[in-house]
Amino acid sequence: LYVPRWHEQFELKLILSGNAEVFCGTEMYVAGPGDVVLINPYEVHGLRLHGEEELRYYCLMLSPDFPFCPSLAARYSDLFEGKYFFCRVLSNCTEVNLAFNCLFTELIEHSRECELQAEAYIALLYSLLLRHSVAESAAPSEASQLKQHGERIRPALNYIYFHYTEEIFI
Repeated sequence: LYVPRWHEQFELKLILSGNAEVFCGTEMYVAGPGDVVLINPYEVHGLRLHGEEELRYYCLMLSPDFPFCPSLAARYSDLFEGKYFFCRVLSNCTEVNLAFNCLFTELIEHSRECELQAEAYIALLYSLLLRHSVAESAAPSEASQLKQHGERIRPALNYIYFHYTEEIFI
C-alpha cells in the first residue's frame, strides 16, 4: 500500500534486498539492492513493494537541527532552505553504500563511542551525497512553494491515512 506522506526531515533509504516503487511528487522510480533513495524535505512521497521478494532497507531521517560540525552545518541548512535538491535514487555508489552500512553497523553494535561515531558517519554520508548526488539548484521561491504545497495538503493526507478503511467523501 502506498501511503503518501511528507515531513520536514531529509530521508535516506538504503535498499538491502527486494525492489521498491518509490513515489516522489508525481514521479515514480524503481529502486533495488544497493540503491539509496533520497527524499528531500517537504516532498510528498511513498514507497511500496515492487515484485515478490521481501523488501528490506535501512532508513535514516535527518532533522533540520541535526548537530553537524560547523563546516557542514551551512551546507546542511541550505538543503532545508531549498537551495538545492538531491536526485531521488542513487544507484550502487560504493562510497555512499559503505558509509551507510558502517553507520548502521555502529548503531546496531551500540559501542561505548556509538553516538560520536554515528555523527561522524552521518557527516561522511552527507558530504558524499553532496559530492555524488546534488541534482539541481532551486530558486528560493520553488522551495517556498514546495513547503507551502506540503502544508496545504497535510490535513488531507492525515485524514486519508487515519480513515483509509472508511468511505471518504470529497
